Amino acid sequence: AFSFFSLLFLHLTVNILNDVEDHLNLVDLPGDIGGSAVIQKGWLSAKTLSRLAYGCLTASIVFGSYPLLKYWHALLPLVLASAIGALGYSGFWFRFKYRALGDLVVFLLCGPLLVIGVSVASFGKVSSGILILGAVFGIASVGILHANNLNDIEVDSARGAITVANQIGFKSSKKYLVWIYLLIVAMLGLGVHF
Repeated sequence: AFSFFSLLFLHLTVNILNDVEDHLNLVDLPGDIGGSAVIQKGWLSAKTLSRLAYGCLTASIVFGSYPLLKYWHALLPLVLASAIGALGYSGFWFRFKYRALGDLVVFLLCGPLLVIGVSVASFGKVSSGILILGAVFGIASVGILHANNLNDIEVDSARGAITVANQIGFKSSKKYLVWIYLLIVAMLGLGVHF
């Protein structure tokens, strides 16, 4: 339960900070379909959302403390990588999302790092089946992100956000999305044997 809530609050942190950064970088503007639009509609300020994000990060750290203390040797590298990915996805020094590295970061955070961390925290070990499950979750998450980026390709390009979708173009992005879904099916088929 501790791991679940830690991951839930970390996920909220990333999404809320992403809304704030997209607003500050003028990627999401009033009338756009991207993001939650709570800032653009005037429901909450960027400053309030930023505070909420850091509150969620604090909750994630609190809930993650027990598993981390129990399995610190295995979890510490995962926690550090997750912190860099979560905080650097759209902000801080890294800004992965704006440098066409969002797909990679989402794959790692929502896939291998997530399931390995939960497996270690819950069972104290990792199996090959867990690694395949992590790959499936990661690839599926990239599929969701890429479908969104495909939808936003013109807006992102016009506003300076560099994504895989706007780097490879609309036609190639559609093919990339098909390959993502085919890879998920193949990985699930492979996972049946483990």
